[in-house]
Amino acid sequence: MKKILTNLLIISIIILFFLRLFNNNLYIIYKNYINYICILSVIISSTYFTIKLKGINFNLKIIKETIINSKKEDIKALFLSMGAKIGVGSIAGISISIYLYGPGILLWIWIITLLSSILTYCETYLGCIYNNKGVFYYIKEGINNNRLAITYTLLLLFIYEVGFVGIQTNTIYKSISKLNIINDKLLIIVIMLVIILLLFNKTNKIINIISRIVPLMCIIYIIACIPLLLKINNIIEIFKEILLDGLQNNSLSKIIIVGLQRGIFATESGIGTSSITTNISKSNPQKQGLFQVLGVHFISLVIITITGLIIISNKNMYQVKIDGIEILMKILSNYYGIKGNIILCIVILLFALSTILSSYYYSQKGIKFIYNKKEYDSNYIKIIIIIFSFLGMIIKSSIIWSILDSLIIFLLLINIYSMIKLREKIR
Repeated sequence: MKKILTNLLIISIIILFFLRLFNNNLYIIYKNYINYICILSVIISSTYFTIKLKGINFNLKIIKETIINSKKEDIKALFLSMGAKIGVGSIAGISISIYLYGPGILLWIWIITLLSSILTYCETYLGCIYNNKGVFYYIKEGINNNRLAITYTLLLLFIYEVGFVGIQTNTIYKSISKLNIINDKLLIIVIMLVIILLLFNKTNKIINIISRIVPLMCIIYIIACIPLLLKINNIIEIFKEILLDGLQNNSLSKIIIVGLQRGIFATESGIGTSSITTNISKSNPQKQGLFQVLGVHFISLVIITITGLIIISNKNMYQVKIDGIEILMKILSNYYGIKGNIILCIVILLFALSTILSSYYYSQKGIKFIYNKKEYDSNYIKIIIIIFSFLGMIIKSSIIWSILDSLIIFLLLINIYSMIKLREKIR
């Protein structure tokens, strides 16, 4: 049975690629079909684990106790996984989604991310009990399916080394180039030099860099957005608009699907990646799981909500065709002047660099699993990331987003299937 499921999954991925290349209409139909399966999988599995684990993902008392009793390593593991999650998708992705589909999409992003946060707990828990080695090993050893584990790992390597890295550098380049303060070719060289200097450090140094970047970028972004939030006079009306549009939108099924994609993309709930950082901390599985849940709640209720409220409250400023970064740049420049654009560029640079460095860490763990080695020459991974960092700046971002939205669903389905199979081990 497990061989049939694995083969079916591999065939589905191949079909998706061929349809994307040769028949866009069939690709959209097929992709929507996979999306519906994904939504049902997330809702059913999240509901099941929330009931089984007595709503631990919403238990503020337990989460508070976990924070109070935290250790330095717990914080590092949290920041490392947050570094991958809080990328440009938390700003540009959310902005463009609201612009295209309306304020109601924010409601479904909240619902999906809050409900699916329990999946983050489950994957982290399993990562801990399987020798703190992460999702690759609980698929291989837990459900005894090495072929599925290899499929998952190869998908993850492609998504993070190619897709996530490309979309981050694409957004850095586009946002800074709009300031017209540096020649475009020189800008590409500067961005590449920064990435190279950061990547060619030892793994422990990279983890330390991420643990410093993540809190800094969150603080800068929140402080920059506070004046804009305080400026909103009709906050109750905006929440009412979000609720009504989310429930009465003419394209309700579409915004639910996009809400799922954006929510999962921004928080990585259920994808399995939160389990990869479990080797950093020596805390028990429950504690590590709750820390990762805290990260999901922060991204959903703070970063995404702040971005969403600012976009919705300034919707009169982006009536023309525009992309996600341009929307925020226009809003911030209107309030702060040129300083607003500079602040946003700094935030985007930090968001993107943290994601690139975290992508390297995940890729390194994936390669070690495939080659079954404790140590691996990670310079090859760094070179691949550098190549696709460059390509990301010259390829259309819509192409990269389309590929990522499709493939990330398969990571989710593999991980949910594995967690359901191992449900009795999760406490």
